[in-house]
Amino acid sequence: MVRWMAESAKGPDRNPDVLAHNMLFMALAGVHTSSAEATHVLLDPCARSEFMTPLRDEIESTVHELGWSLSSINRLKRLDSFMKELQRLNQAVVSMSIPFANRHI
Repeated sequence: MVRWMAESAKGPDRNPDVLAHNMLFMALAGVHTSSAEATHVLLDPCARSEFMTPLRDEIESTVHELGWSLSSINRLKRLDSFMKELQRLNQAVVSMSIPFANRHI
């Protein structure tokens, strides 16, 4: 990605300070969305306690049958649907009103 950003930069975007700022922004955006997703996955079920019993039952029966493995995780359809719905409800949106080239460090 760093190479792509450096090679595709034009005009003032080729300034090393601007490139460094853009790369830092991309790294932080990636960390922020991942940590926000992990937070929602951990905290939202607590706020929606009515879903805990069905999710727990699905996990316990699947783990009892298959143990902890990739194939058992792939069979957790209810948990997968629940997590997808959380993602839909808590969309991570990166809002940028100022183009990268106009930002200063």
